[in-house]
Amino acid sequence: MSLLTVAWSMCAGACAIIGLAQLFLWMREPAHRVYLLSAAMSFAATATALIELALMKSSDIARYGRLLQWENAAVFALVVPLVWFVHLRLGSRRRWLAALVTSLWCATLVINFLFPQSIVFAEIVRLDVHATAWGEPYATASGTLNPWVLLPNIASLLILAYVADAGLQSWRAGERPRAVLVAGAIVLFMLLGGIQAPLVDAGLLHTPYMISFAYLAIVFALAYELAESTRRVSILERQRAEALADAREAHAEFERLGRASLLGELAASIAHELNQPLAAILANAQAAKRMLAAPDADREELRAIVEDVVRDDKRASDVIHHLRALLQKQRSHHERLSFAVLLRETAALVQAELQAKRIRLTLDTGASEWLVEADRVGMQQVVLNLLSNAIRALRDTPEADRQLRLALSRQDDMLCLSVADRGRGIPAEVMPHLFDPFYTSNTGSFGMGLALCKRIVEAHGGMIGVGNRPDGGAEVRVTLPLATRHA
Repeated sequence: MSLLTVAWSMCAGACAIIGLAQLFLWMREPAHRVYLLSAAMSFAATATALIELALMKSSDIARYGRLLQWENAAVFALVVPLVWFVHLRLGSRRRWLAALVTSLWCATLVINFLFPQSIVFAEIVRLDVHATAWGEPYATASGTLNPWVLLPNIASLLILAYVADAGLQSWRAGERPRAVLVAGAIVLFMLLGGIQAPLVDAGLLHTPYMISFAYLAIVFALAYELAESTRRVSILERQRAEALADAREAHAEFERLGRASLLGELAASIAHELNQPLAAILANAQAAKRMLAAPDADREELRAIVEDVVRDDKRASDVIHHLRALLQKQRSHHERLSFAVLLRETAALVQAELQAKRIRLTLDTGASEWLVEADRVGMQQVVLNLLSNAIRALRDTPEADRQLRLALSRQDDMLCLSVADRGRGIPAEVMPHLFDPFYTSNTGSFGMGLALCKRIVEAHGGMIGVGNRPDGGAEVRVTLPLATRHA
C-alpha cells in the first residue's frame, strides 16, 4: 500500500469535508460571506493535495510542468479567498493591502500560464526520484528557476504581514481568542507552505510539496470554530428551552392570578350591585311585618309590598346573571329599548331614597323614540350606579342645593346621557383613578361602581367620562350608539 497516496488522500478528504461544512453554513446564511470564502479555500486545498500527489508520482517532464501550472492555480484559488477571509473575520482596516496582494496573485496566475513549465521553472532539466524513510519513491524537479517566481514569494510575505497586522488589530479590539486562533493558524500555514515550497523548488529540500498539509492548520482552526459554534448553539437552545419553560410557567401563574382576580372582581361586583335590591327587599319586609302586627292590616297594600319584594328579588337574580356574563365576556341579551322609559323606571326605584334625603330630581328624557340596542339589566345597573354616586355626593350639601339632573340628548347617531349633581365635585387627585376597580374614596364602598359602568358601557360600543361642572358639582356623560335614526 502506498502510504503517500493514503496520506495525501486523507488530507484532501479532510479539506473537502471542512469545505462542505462551510458551504452548507453559507447556504443557510448567505449573508455570512466568510463561510463562502472558507469553503473556497478548503476546496482549493483539496485540489492542491491531489495535484501534489500527482506531481510526486509523475515521470514525464512535460506533464510535471503542466501539473505545476495547475498547482500554482490551485494555490491562487486558496490564498486570494484567504486574504478576504481575514478581512471579514478579523475586521482588518487595511483593505488596500488586501487589494495589493490580490493583484500580485492575479499577475502571478497570468504569468504562470505564459511559461510552458509554470512560473517556478524557466526550464526543468530532469526529474529526480527520491525515497521516503520506508522506501516509497517520489519525484521532484531540478532545473533553472524562473526569475518571476519572486512575485508569488513577495505576495506571500505581504500576506504574512497583512495577517499579523489584522490579528494585532483584533487582539487590541478585545477579540483575543479569535485573533490567536485564526491569525495564528494562517501564519502557521503561510510559514510552513511559504518556506517549504521555495526550498523544494531550489533543490535545497528533498520532500514532496506539502502546501495542502500546511493548510491543515487552518482546517483545525475552522473545525474548532465549528465545534465552538455548535457548543454555543447548544447552550442557546438549552437556554431557550429553559426560557420557554419559564414562560409557560409564568403564563400558567398569570392565568391562575387572572382567574383569582376575576373571582374577586365578580364577588365585589355582586356585593356592590346587590346592596340596592336587598335593601329594598329588607325595607319592604319590615314594612309588611309592621302591617301584620296591626289588627286591621290592609290586604291590598300587603299584596303590593309582596309584589315589590318579588320584583326586587328578580332584579337581584338578573344582576347576578348579568355580572357573570359580563366578567366572563359572554354576550348578554340585547333588545331595542327606549332610554327615556328606562330612565323613568330606574328613577322610580330610588324615589323613596331621594325623598328621604330631600333631593330634587329633574328628568329631561327627550324623545321616547330614541332607541338603543342594549341589555336592559346592564343599562339599569349603569343608571342606578350613577344615581347612587350622585346621591352620595350630595350628602354634605345644604338642603337648598341638593339638586340632581338626568338629561338625554342626541349628537348625530349617538345618544348622550348626562347625570349632573350640585355636590362638592371630584378632587383632582381622585379623577385619574375613578374607573379603577376597587378604588374608592367612600367608606364602606367596594369601589366597583364606576368600573362596572365603564365595562358595561364599552361592551355596548359606548363611552363614559367624568368631569367637574363650572358652577359646582360633577357631571358624568355616557354616550351610546342609537339603534334608529328616527328623531
